[in-house]
Amino acid sequence: MFCKNCGKPIPEGVAFCAECGARIDVQPEQTQPVNKTREFIEQKQAANAQANAANQATAPVQTTPPVMNSQNQKQGYASAAPVVPVKKEKDSKTALIIVLAVIAVIVVAIAIILIVSKNNKPKSTDISTGTQISEYTEDTTAEPSTEATTEATTETTTEATTKKQYGEDIGKPSQDDFKWYGGMNEQIIPPGAAAIEKSEALTGKWKAYFEYPTTSVKELNIVDIELIQDGVVKVTVEPYKVYVDGKWRDSDGKSCDYNGSVGDGTIGATSKYGTISFYEFHEKDGKQYAFGAYVNQSGESAFIALVR
Repeated sequence: MFCKNCGKPIPEGVAFCAECGARIDVQPEQTQPVNKTREFIEQKQAANAQANAANQATAPVQTTPPVMNSQNQKQGYASAAPVVPVKKEKDSKTALIIVLAVIAVIVVAIAIILIVSKNNKPKSTDISTGTQISEYTEDTTAEPSTEATTEATTETTTEATTKKQYGEDIGKPSQDDFKWYGGMNEQIIPPGAAAIEKSEALTGKWKAYFEYPTTSVKELNIVDIELIQDGVVKVTVEPYKVYVDGKWRDSDGKSCDYNGSVGDGTIGATSKYGTISFYEFHEKDGKQYAFGAYVNQSGESAFIALVR
């Protein structure tokens, strides 16, 4: 502040100039605007400071690590790791892409394995069609065929053996063939013999021994059992020897056919000459045995033993 009279500087609040003694007029109107300006500036600075503080509180974390000086390093302070904002949506899409890629790789690998395994199968040419077929298929079909052929061969061989043993080549009957037979009062199958249940096993020729209890006549005959169809048989009796008056002689009888049925190991047939039946078919040690009965048209009955 300066004196208006002499121009010398004077301190504030003085009423008279120290140099010239002039009165100093204080103008309050000038002081008031200065104080208001200073107050405005201070308020503005305080508001700016509050705004800066608020901005610093809401500002994102600095992503670049602070530069450490030598003093901080000596004191052992480590810089804080930068905090990176998590991008959830982008990470979810990345994980989904990875899962789909893994599934696609697995599917492709399975397809390649199937194709390679199929192509590695050896091929063979079918003679009839000229097409390529795998040896695996050929072997699979060949086994049943071979097995069926083996079974058919075995069955044919067994049938041929049975026919040879029990069929045409049975020979002529004799008394020695019926030593096992105990007579009409003791019709006993040899111990240990197994029952024959299949009708097909009963067919063919048998040596037969007929014994008539009322007349004491005995006969050695050949009985041929033929299976006409399922359950239907024809029985043919061929006379061979007859025992009359204490001695055996050739029979002058004629062959006779009987028609009937077979089932459950039993045969029953009839003709104009009478009725004949067979039962108790058994087998042991390569021989077959059976019993039977015959009743002629006159009512005379006979016990029958069969063997082959």
